[in-house]
Amino acid sequence: MFPSSRKATLLVVEDDHALRELYRATLIAAGYAVVAVEDGIDALRYVDGRIPSLIVLDLALPRLAGHDVQRELASRAETRHIPIIVVTGTDTRDLRVTDFDGVLRKPVTTDALVAAVDRGLRITHRSRSMFATAGTRSRRDRRQARTVLVVDDEVAVQKLLRHFLEEKGYSVQTAGSVG
Repeated sequence: MFPSSRKATLLVVEDDHALRELYRATLIAAGYAVVAVEDGIDALRYVDGRIPSLIVLDLALPRLAGHDVQRELASRAETRHIPIIVVTGTDTRDLRVTDFDGVLRKPVTTDALVAAVDRGLRITHRSRSMFATAGTRSRRDRRQARTVLVVDDEVAVQKLLRHFLEEKGYSVQTAGSVG
């Protein structure tokens, strides 16, 4: 289990009551705090007041689809970096994988769900750790740090490059534009 998981709050967005409760119970048993909602509008309402550590998102939702939830979150500076794990029974061939931090096809095992959440949080935690330590280094050390600024108006491109560069050991900051 990821060491900081007990501090992480997850938002589960799933319209099927039985699956929502299964995911919630599984993730609570894995040590996470979990809030579960049944549709995209409730998800956005929750995120308006609190920023979860990660979102587990179904795509086929009533009132507001998962794709629309992802687009809305990506458009906001305060929420665009929340990792999103998709768990869906819909066709995933047309998904832009750069829009999400993981994609699981239903039916999904509880082990696969927990592993995807752990992985999504690990990447986010590693990124935040690099930023935190960069602030405490000397000026000379900061010059030598491997920090990259990714500037692109497409959030999907930012995410793709961020994940690729972080896997290579770089600290990454993103921006939609410079000016």
